[in-house]
Amino acid sequence: MSAPTGALAVLGRRRRVIEDGAAHEPRTSETAPWVTGVLAAVQAAIASLALLVLPAVIVFVLSSGEPTNQGVEWTTSASTGAGLWLLAHGVPLVVGGTDVSLVPLGLSLLAGLLCYGSARRTAHPGLAAWGAGVGTYTAIVLFVMLVSGHAGLPQAGMAVLGGVLVSGVALGAASVVHPDGLRAAGVLRPLTDRLPAALRVGVRGGLVVTGLLVVAASFLALLWMFLGRSRSMDVVTALGVTGFDAVVLAAAQATYVGNLVAWGTAWIAGPGFVVGTGSHFGPTAAEAGPMPVVPLLGALPSTSDVHPAWSLVPLLVVLFGMVAGVLVRRRLPGMSWPQAAVAAVTTALCAGLVVGALASVAGGAVGPGRMQEVGADRWAVAGAVTAETFLGVALWLGLWHESTRAWLGSLVTRDRWRRVPEPEYDATPDDATPDVATRSPRTARSVRTTPTGRTAGTGRTASTGRTATTGRTAATGRTAATGASSATSRTATTGTTGSTAATGATAATGRTATTASTAASSAD
Repeated sequence: MSAPTGALAVLGRRRRVIEDGAAHEPRTSETAPWVTGVLAAVQAAIASLALLVLPAVIVFVLSSGEPTNQGVEWTTSASTGAGLWLLAHGVPLVVGGTDVSLVPLGLSLLAGLLCYGSARRTAHPGLAAWGAGVGTYTAIVLFVMLVSGHAGLPQAGMAVLGGVLVSGVALGAASVVHPDGLRAAGVLRPLTDRLPAALRVGVRGGLVVTGLLVVAASFLALLWMFLGRSRSMDVVTALGVTGFDAVVLAAAQATYVGNLVAWGTAWIAGPGFVVGTGSHFGPTAAEAGPMPVVPLLGALPSTSDVHPAWSLVPLLVVLFGMVAGVLVRRRLPGMSWPQAAVAAVTTALCAGLVVGALASVAGGAVGPGRMQEVGADRWAVAGAVTAETFLGVALWLGLWHESTRAWLGSLVTRDRWRRVPEPEYDATPDDATPDVATRSPRTARSVRTTPTGRTAGTGRTASTGRTATTGRTAATGRTAATGASSATSRTATTGTTGSTAATGATAATGRTATTASTAASSAD
């Protein structure tokens, strides 16, 4: 049998090339999705835990020769590092019989970023991997709590809650933004499509307000640290730390910069925050009591930093609400008033709840006595942000609603109509006709009309040889008639049309009461 030729040969070669290429393609991983989630959680937990335990052990080794560290085991330093890691997940740390519950948000953010990166690199973007990762990470938090000596029923509950929040948000974000993740697969669409459009857009608007408020609070925290740099340096000088101790102190304070930003959101919203019972820091007041010797607290605003203009700072949240209103209006063009109301309320509630939750996790206790109260009142902050955001969104949506714009447009049109100037009318024929009583008959004959190709005014013609009646009474109440006056004995012709020049008052006017007598004398 002869070999195939032509098109059959070409198709055969293409088939062999495709089969050979498929044989050399790398095989995809057959690992179950939930296993990838477990691996990602283990990697993230070990990495974040090591970043705290190893420095604590290194500090112990470097300071083991000091008399104050005699008889202290390295496991104590490792337990302290593990306690800080648990504190980042909301588990209170017991120091000298005092509970320290102020969560270092910087460490929480670090743990979340490590979970996010590990999930993007290892985990399968699906619900199975996400659930397995969250469960594994939470189990590791519980295990570390047990072996580090920080066990207890309240601690166990906070460990579960903190582990679920940190890993759930981070792993979920990685799964959503992945090219083949939950968004691309359409897993979230059936859930979101069931919600009304006004609710979906309102949630987005609330997140926009929250993001803008956090950015503004970050700049505010930088401003505070710049203005209070001299006070912070005085604290460092009083502590006398240098070298490695200064580095450790700076790293420890950096973990609480996130808390300072969260307090800044409460300051911008209006309620402010406290650092110790009896103190208060807000836009209109700065009352500080005895403070711990910590350089970061030197950045807090002082009495000299208070200015009456700061009382207008909460208007920033109103402005952020108006920005969210712009987003809502673009997403819902032509919305009705009920939709606008739902979107405004949803935006305000979402922003208030998120910022209130941030204020809740950013507060706690850092010591005995008055230092048991540090942070902002979450309910006051949530209420203020909700009210201010609603005001901004409602103003924007109300002013730019179609019915409002139509009403304003009608007002503008009506105002313009009222300002239109009255038309200037031409002079009446009576005013334009010269007074015959002051002119001679010769002058009266010479009166001619402007060449217009039509009659000059009222459509009445001046009849020659007959009595020219003006149709109006003279000043004396008589009809001005010109029987055979020299002014009407000839026709007043126009220069171009030859038509009879007619005015509302004849060429001989008939306005004055002496017209009849003047005409009679002229005839004699």
